[in-house]
This record gives sequence, structure tokens and C-alpha cells, in this order.
Amino acid sequence: MGDEGFGRLTRGFVANELDPADPAIVTAEALLDDARRALCRGELRLRCERIGSEDAEEHAWRVWLDPPKSVPLKGIGSLSAWPITRGDGHSRDVLSGLRSGVSVDLGSMPIVDLTRFLAFRMTDENERASELFSTGLIMEGLPAERHVAVLRWVIDSRDAFFRYLRLLLSEFGDPFSSALVAQEGAGDQPWVTAADDAPLLEDMVRALCRGGEQLHAVDQLVTRLDAGSGSGADPVPAEFRVLWDAFRVALQDEDSGHDG
Repeated sequence: MGDEGFGRLTRGFVANELDPADPAIVTAEALLDDARRALCRGELRLRCERIGSEDAEEHAWRVWLDPPKSVPLKGIGSLSAWPITRGDGHSRDVLSGLRSGVSVDLGSMPIVDLTRFLAFRMTDENERASELFSTGLIMEGLPAERHVAVLRWVIDSRDAFFRYLRLLLSEFGDPFSSALVAQEGAGDQPWVTAADDAPLLEDMVRALCRGGEQLHAVDQLVTRLDAGSGSGADPVPAEFRVLWDAFRVALQDEDSGHDG
């Protein structure tokens, strides 16, 4: 800091430099803050239930917003909500339902879109202010198979499987290699790493020699993908399963040796 203090970073204070805030807007923003606190503290719950429909695979679950009691939401003119996985194009008007203390239908959706995080958009009754926020709620009826369904949705092809596999086998503490591994471009060479063109087999052998911790993660991945084998094509190539059976035996022998 020089003789002139902070120099251009500061300047003299000028009283009443800014226009005073519009009292009507201040009041509207205060109403929105009160409504947001009421929603976050109102013990709202989400409830999902399986439904039967012609498009059961795509819209097999219906989600409800359940208020335990009426939420007054004084001064609020509009209030919509939607699961954050769906986007605001799937928003539903929830104002009257919450004020009445009745359940609100948030729509039907596939299992991968089920989430306990809900987005809200609201405006005051005079439309002077608006607020957009999200909050996490307790969700009842969430199916146990959702995590597997999300994993199968992310890893939906051979290329996606090998990219994820190379990410698991990449060196810990090496973000540059991990970023390269996660990139697209596996192409017709899924058995080659994106980082150094070394065969994937060598990465697996090195992981085994280092104690097998990364291979345990691979084993969990294959097991979880197998748990959801009833939906969609199998992303795990048959030739990899043959190789992995051998590594799984070696991994078990390694663990037995440590136990002994």
C-alpha cells in the first residue's frame, strides 16, 4: 500500500448517492422472504408412488407434494414448483393446494427423475418482486432401485462404460489424467486409455499390484450394473466380463492373503 492508501480502490463517501429503495418493493421482498421461510420450515414432504400406464417405462412414478397443514403464504400471488431434475417446463401451480393443506400432484416421471430437491418460483400479489429457490424435502416411497437406474442411465453404452472404468482406474491425485480419461473419444478402441495409450489391461494389473482398492470400485460398478440388468441393453461387453472373472478371482486371493 503506497502513500495514497488504496488508491483507485477507494473513493470518498457521498451521502444519499443512491436512490432510496421503493418501499413497495421492500415490502414485497419481505413477503417473499417470509413465504420462503414458511415453505422451508413447513415440514412439507414428497411422496412417490408407482403407477400403471401405457408408457410405464417413461412415466412409471407419480410424485405428490404433501403439506401436513395449510401454509398461509400471506401476500403471495403465484407459486409454482417442480423437481429440479425436470426443469421449469414441468412446473405445477401449488399455491392453492398449500394454502388449503391438500396434496398437490407434481406429475408422473421416470425413476431417474425422482429427487427430493424441489424448485420453487413465486411472486408477490402485486408482481413487484419474484424469487426462485430450491430446497430438499423428505421423500417417502423412493424405490430402492433408483440408484441403480440412475447409474444405468449414465452408463448406457459400451463407450460410457469404458470411460467410467478408466476414470476409476486413473491415478488418485492426478486431475489432469482424470479429465483426459473422462473425455469423449473412445471410438473403436475401448481397450485403450485416453491418457497414455496403454492397454486397459495394464491399468488393471497395476491397480491389482497396488493393493486392489481401485479394482474393488470396479467390482462394485459391475455388481450394481448387473442389479439393473432387466432394463435396457447390457453396457458391460461380454469380452470384458471374461477378463473381469479372472481379475475377480485374483482380487479375492489378494484379500485372502491380507486376511491371513
